[in-house]
Amino acid sequence: MHFLQKFFSILALFIFIVVLGFFIVPIFNVFFVAGKNIFLGKITKLSLIYIGKIAIYTFCQAFFSTLLALIFGTISAFFVSQKNFFARSLLLSFSVVPLCMPPLLVALGYIAVFGMSGIINKMFMGIFSLSESPLTFLYSIWGIILCQGFYNFPLVMAHLVKKWETIPPCYEESAKLLGANNLRIFKTITFWQLLPAYISSAIQVFLYCFFSFTIVLLFGQAGKTSFEAAIFHSLRATSNPENAYILAISETFFAILILFVYTTLEKNASSNWGSNFIEKNRERISKKELPLFILFVLITFIFFMLPFLSVAIKGISISSLKSLFRLSTFKISLKNTIISASCTATLSVICGFFAAISAKMFFKDGKNIFFKTAPLFPQAISSMVIGTGILLSVKKGSVAHLILAQTALFWPFSYRQIYSALYAIPQNVLDSAKLLSKTKTDIVFRIILPYGFSSAIQAWGFSFAMSAGDTALPLVLSIPQFEPLSILVYRLSVSYRLPQACAAGMILGLLCMGVFALSSNANKINGSKTICF
Repeated sequence: MHFLQKFFSILALFIFIVVLGFFIVPIFNVFFVAGKNIFLGKITKLSLIYIGKIAIYTFCQAFFSTLLALIFGTISAFFVSQKNFFARSLLLSFSVVPLCMPPLLVALGYIAVFGMSGIINKMFMGIFSLSESPLTFLYSIWGIILCQGFYNFPLVMAHLVKKWETIPPCYEESAKLLGANNLRIFKTITFWQLLPAYISSAIQVFLYCFFSFTIVLLFGQAGKTSFEAAIFHSLRATSNPENAYILAISETFFAILILFVYTTLEKNASSNWGSNFIEKNRERISKKELPLFILFVLITFIFFMLPFLSVAIKGISISSLKSLFRLSTFKISLKNTIISASCTATLSVICGFFAAISAKMFFKDGKNIFFKTAPLFPQAISSMVIGTGILLSVKKGSVAHLILAQTALFWPFSYRQIYSALYAIPQNVLDSAKLLSKTKTDIVFRIILPYGFSSAIQAWGFSFAMSAGDTALPLVLSIPQFEPLSILVYRLSVSYRLPQACAAGMILGLLCMGVFALSSNANKINGSKTICF
């Protein structure tokens, strides 16, 4: 028994070291080659102007997308946390969509609804007898902002609802006694109580939009693109890797700067957190609030629900499914996705568990600097940067490179989720286990692993969904004779085979949501509710 415990412990350590290597080495490759090119003078003034334009465009689309997400996230959080209405549970359930639904499916849905041959354009052309599509905003920065803003607003809602429900009602009641209206109460009291949640959700959404690849690739205008799409074009379309390396380190520098600002703001705002565990009595929506609620529901349906519904409707048709199943590559793509995503999820959980156990057992409950900063790693480095670094070491990527690179990016999410469960282990339980166990590995296998089991399953499902929906890494690695479902959906989309793309996208979405939902219910095994993203 002790031999097996030591064997699995050494195996986990070995996997963890290999995965860390796949994070460190590609980044070192990119920075080394980019630095060498700068030293040799290969970066011209024209290149710097080009990088500056890309940086401005990337920041603009990320900023306005985040602003839109914050606006609708605030409105939805207000109704969910303060009011009772018939669709409250449905609106709250939207918060899992950005976690388990690949951005590619959102883009596909927007094409089906707002594209040149989409539902809205066809409707206007039929009503007004038009020969050309009247709505062309989708293939511009406005299409990117709408798509990303509405896709991510549930994340903002989830953060705000969690905090809004803990604000003591006595603050609002005291303000009302002093004659303050609802708007003034929000500006002077509620907003400052919600500030940490605003900062946390805003930075998370901003970085998601900053690293946006698929949506910008599909909707971006000629001559205007983001860092991620520009790196891909430099590597694959223009065969100009020197620009790709400089773009990669520029993107990473800006991302690290954003995270530094985030940690500073979060530290300054942390004093605003309060706690209230009394269940509030939610009121019904008043007559004054009803017009805003109806407008909110209408806009949310058009820009959030309708794109997903359109993919499902187009994808579920018999003709679309038949044409998809006739493709010889479909079954292979589905198998490739399941195998690669399962391997990535398993390795991510092993690394996350190893790091969480190390933080709990050996480093004073995670106060070591490595375990403080580890959850921030994937937020500062994009898939495109990792892929670029891998291609500097190998001519052609492989499935093993893909799995290890995805694991290097996703394991900190598993770590955060699993550690939240291990942190809740009572200290007296661990103290008793130390007295009754011969070795620390015995404590790990008898106490810590059972405690973190349900969180590990949840982390597995989350990592599976992220891996299955990843388009950037498979595209940049361009693995010979390997096409996951996400790449199949992308290729069908860009070749204007929308019915087949929707059918494949629907299957990809059902696969991600199904695995995510099953793993999220794992907390029923031992009653744990320690989910953390």
